[in-house]
Amino acid sequence: MLIIIGATVDGMLHLISVGVLLLIADVLYLAVRSVLRSRRPAH
Repeated sequence: MLIIIGATVDGMLHLISVGVLLLIADVLYLAVRSVLRSRRPAH
């Protein structure tokens, strides 16, 4: 029973860490895109 709980918690932590990394990558992508857009003249 403890092994199942441990595996479930480990899997949840893995999913949470992957989700956080995806959120950080998404925010960085939006920030870089906005900087590039503000740097270039608007069409």
